[in-house]
Amino acid sequence: MSVTPASFRIDFTEFSSTVTYTNSSIGYWLNMGNLLINSSLLGGSPDTPSNPPATLFDIALELFTAHNLVLEQPAQLTAENNGVPGVTTGPISSKRVGPVSVSYDVAAGVDPEDGQYNLTLYGTRFINLYKLAGAPGIVANGNGGNANFGPFPVATGNAWSGPPIWGWGPWSAM
Repeated sequence: MSVTPASFRIDFTEFSSTVTYTNSSIGYWLNMGNLLINSSLLGGSPDTPSNPPATLFDIALELFTAHNLVLEQPAQLTAENNGVPGVTTGPISSKRVGPVSVSYDVAAGVDPEDGQYNLTLYGTRFINLYKLAGAPGIVANGNGGNANFGPFPVATGNAWSGPPIWGWGPWSAM
């Protein structure tokens, strides 16, 4: 693996507490990122961790991990206080304490198409890096059952195989 909990903590010192952010939770999200993030799209992954990160993949992996650690933290705090972890609420858009009121324009710095990655600064940085590297969007069949819409046919009944690799496979004639 190109990033370890130790190298992650060097790059993101805000996660240096081994009590709040255990090596096992950091390792979990690093492993998840290794499975989900296309390393070849981001320059591959070196064999040994380095500081600063050696590839865009390393940076994306660290941002993905930081994003998920932040999202996980409220659930951990709730569980420590005998609450039910994992209950979600939206971001605070308005708050009043006595005569003082504060509200934030939560839509100003987010892209509505980025979903849950808008919930943290690390998530917005991750998804922007991934888009800059040329990551394709995900096509979902929302066309009333018509499996062939847009430039890519979408299989029904099976998992979508992803966009075609130009010049290979049955879609090469497109």
